[in-house]
Amino acid sequence: MKSQWTIGLVAAVAVLVTATVIARYWPEVPERTEREAGPVSFLGQIPADSPFVIVGRNTSEGVPEDWNPGQYNIGSHELEPLLDQMRNTEHPSLPLLLWLLEDFLAAGEERGYHGMLEHYGFNPEAAFALYWHGAMPVFRLELNDGAALNAVLDRAEAEADFQYPQTTVGDVSVRTWPLLSENTHPNVPALQLGIVVEPQQLTLSLLTDRDADANRLQRFARQSISESLADTDFQENWGAEFGRSDLLLGFVDYYRLAQALLLPEQNRTGRELLTLFPDYEGKLKEKFSPACRQEYVQLTQGAPRQVFGNTDYAFSEQQIRMGLRSVLRIENTEVRDQLQRLPGFLPEYSRHVDDKLFTAAMGITMDELVPTLSALWRQLVNAPYECDSLQAMQRQLNRANPMMMGMFTAMASGLQGVGLAVYDVHADPDSEAGLDGDALLSFSAKDPESLVSLLTSYAPGLTGQRVPTDGTPVAFTPPFTSEQLYIAIKSQHIVIYRGERATEAANAMDGEALAKHGLTAFGLNLERAGDVLLSSPETMAAVFPENCEQSYLGLLQMSGSLSDWHYSETMNELGWDAHFKMGVSLAAIEADQLPGDYQVSALHDNDCSWEVLGSDSKQEDGSGKFTFSDEQEGCNLFETEYDWQLQGSQVVQVTRALRERETCSDDWKEPDADGFACSILRMDDTGFYCLWQEETDMAIYRYQRQ
Repeated sequence: MKSQWTIGLVAAVAVLVTATVIARYWPEVPERTEREAGPVSFLGQIPADSPFVIVGRNTSEGVPEDWNPGQYNIGSHELEPLLDQMRNTEHPSLPLLLWLLEDFLAAGEERGYHGMLEHYGFNPEAAFALYWHGAMPVFRLELNDGAALNAVLDRAEAEADFQYPQTTVGDVSVRTWPLLSENTHPNVPALQLGIVVEPQQLTLSLLTDRDADANRLQRFARQSISESLADTDFQENWGAEFGRSDLLLGFVDYYRLAQALLLPEQNRTGRELLTLFPDYEGKLKEKFSPACRQEYVQLTQGAPRQVFGNTDYAFSEQQIRMGLRSVLRIENTEVRDQLQRLPGFLPEYSRHVDDKLFTAAMGITMDELVPTLSALWRQLVNAPYECDSLQAMQRQLNRANPMMMGMFTAMASGLQGVGLAVYDVHADPDSEAGLDGDALLSFSAKDPESLVSLLTSYAPGLTGQRVPTDGTPVAFTPPFTSEQLYIAIKSQHIVIYRGERATEAANAMDGEALAKHGLTAFGLNLERAGDVLLSSPETMAAVFPENCEQSYLGLLQMSGSLSDWHYSETMNELGWDAHFKMGVSLAAIEADQLPGDYQVSALHDNDCSWEVLGSDSKQEDGSGKFTFSDEQEGCNLFETEYDWQLQGSQVVQVTRALRERETCSDDWKEPDADGFACSILRMDDTGFYCLWQEETDMAIYRYQRQ
């Protein structure tokens, strides 16, 4: 229950940020020109010294006019446990939040995506900004029609019987939502969420009774900022590094955060912290010496800022694909130059995951590992620190000289990369592990013959083997198993593999030149993994021998929403550079897909087996019938007739008639019956899986089309 409440709070905050609150009055603002519109238009309102900034815009690129998120496993039933809990909780502001949540979910399901945006007056290409102004977060969102949002929130206030307290900031009346009262904690100020809706802009920010007037005015754009982000080269320097920086671009400034926390007098965020928490400076002096505070802040100057943003984006009827990038800027030239020596070879098969279940690779130039770590070690232990804790760290480092690693890395001299790919997994009762499949393991080195010589001298199962250098594979059997694997030298790569597809990938490495691609690469194709595992209960039982029900549920939910993801990272002239790509499945569920005859089974948690419950028939007119039969006697023991309806991704059944009996010779009984509802987790031409859930009880059903 605690986890549901936590997830619910996150969802509530998300809805709050995008769909709530308002002021009754606003000044007329001039309409912006096209050149001034978009995320760039917010930069002038963001302080140049803000430690956290995200700017971007929504996009409707490729989104059909009739697109409805309720068809894609995004429905109100997903939050029903949270909504029930909120209905039964006493708190003065909960009725308002509950009303807003229910309205937001209903608008999406009933009106579709574009209709929901129109309902709230949102712009389908709306720019937004989330940032810190001093110590307080501010959220801004472009609107098409502030009056539409105002009308919704007026209804919320009236129907939820909740009134927003009013305050004034400059020339604008602000509604506030109390979050913390002044009696919550003696050292914590009273806290409210302040809301202003203008004809083309929504602004949310936190307010306290200790705010300076100038800060409030700037947060709600009633006063200009002398030095804003628009006056810096942030957009110019970093926008080009991200292919779709118009959709998302932001940063976390660790140096300014460190200043605010340890030397608060040095920047706006820190000075506001001192105002909000008057005893903060005293606590700092108790915990940290002046030398430690100075030197901790100086350390962050070596890697002061992490910048992130979108690299690509595409929307289709089947999925959303997007790419994200994160760069930790390293300003310490010596550290950056040393770290750039480490990236090694990442095999081509590890750089995509479309044809496999899983891939992982590590590219480390082994010959550079000890020299690089030694250089960084010397820089740390020789730094003239006065802080006692940093001096203690230096003493610890002095006991662990990286040169000691040399005796181990010498054995892998010339190694530049290791990779693994799993193409297929299936149950095999004749295997010791109960599993078999296609897999490839590769080692890439300048001198693969020397590495093979090491393996054939010491590795169990390979001892005494002779591996030709012309690419001819050699069969061998690892210890404690009877499974046969193959090893071969393909150009500068040692490959160990099993299975047809792994053989093809191993052969494709012949001639693949060594290059410095990066440090790591990981990929997981959840859609393919789901197909493989869900098609075989025996495989599921072998992979997840314990807690099968939760494993099934997790796999169904992930493979039905996130189709694949891939992560890679390297060190370059910018610093630490990471890329993340993912595909989000959009398998629409339509009511006309459901009619048909099914065999219904329930999952057994102990062994991942399926128990047949009966037969289900769903008709196009919305009627249905479920029966359970005694196959030996040839009669039905349970029958129910119902009306069904698809609500979002949930099948809801209302019972019209129900009867049951113990044996074929018994008379029918007609007990009372409740309705039935289950959420579709995954659907294809063969049928669907769905989840029934009631409080702490749950069951997973499989409907197989007959």
